Amino acid sequence: MSLSENFNKYVILFTKKEDLIQKYVIDQGDYFFDRLEETIENKNLEKFYLNIVCSTIADGYDLFMSILKNTNYLKRNKCISETKGRRLYKLAAVYHTAKYNCFENLSLDNIEKLKQNVFDIFDFSKKDKKIFNKFFYFDVNAESEFEVEFARTSTKYLTDEENNSTLYLSYVNNFLNHSHREFLKSYNAYLGNKQEILLY
Repeated sequence: MSLSENFNKYVILFTKKEDLIQKYVIDQGDYFFDRLEETIENKNLEKFYLNIVCSTIADGYDLFMSILKNTNYLKRNKCISETKGRRLYKLAAVYHTAKYNCFENLSLDNIEKLKQNVFDIFDFSKKDKKIFNKFFYFDVNAESEFEVEFARTSTKYLTDEENNSTLYLSYVNNFLNHSHREFLKSYNAYLGNKQEILLY
């Protein structure tokens, strides 16, 4: 096969993968934008979760397309579907909410309100709620255990496969931490500050 034929084959495969990611990952942001508009009256929560959706749109492309070409399980076509695209947004909601310690200083009643808002926005199933509760109440002083367990859980949730290799879990942890740092920059710079999420 000539160099030009190889190049054309690569372009076709690349374009096909981009189209799949656009359809099943990036465009799913519109689904959650609509749900935000329909379900949330609290403007501070709306800002917070609007930014999570926006951040996940950017993360989705990186996660499914451009990171660790040969070792990124999520690059496989079989891992990209509407269901799994939406799961990425749900995992982002769980991760950022738990890491942000949104329940700090909240009454039990308002904690339940916060949880229900997340469930409504991101259309959580029973399985999704179980994952949320697992990490929402995770010991905040056990950060390393939180990160490893979340990496395991998110990998299985997105790929339906177990992958406990140190290399892969480190990759997922680094990706999630980078995602959260970028999310905080965006949220704090453009949408408010940490105290806003605590207002009901």
